[in-house]
Amino acid sequence: MYASIRTYKTDAPGLIIPVVRKEFLSIIKQVPGFVSYYLIASDRDGNEITTVSIFESKESAFASNKLAAEWIKTNDMLKHLIMAPEITSGLVSVSSEMSVPH
Repeated sequence: MYASIRTYKTDAPGLIIPVVRKEFLSIIKQVPGFVSYYLIASDRDGNEITTVSIFESKESAFASNKLAAEWIKTNDMLKHLIMAPEITSGLVSVSSEMSVPH
């Protein structure tokens, strides 16, 4: 598995989060090899949003970075970003999930 972590500084997290939930989530789920997506609104900094995308392959993880950048541009979100996102992508080397009883 590969992860892509994108951290954004924004002046409008309350505006961006619902749009991501309503529009971007359905788009990123269509990337081949999609596993999961998380958006974290920072407790430390109210203007910081971090997303974590998990994919089956490196190519899909990198494709998601391009997809996110294009989506931001075409949906007029650039005006709400204080700076370019910080992006970290790489192989998930250790993982664990809690088992949920059925």
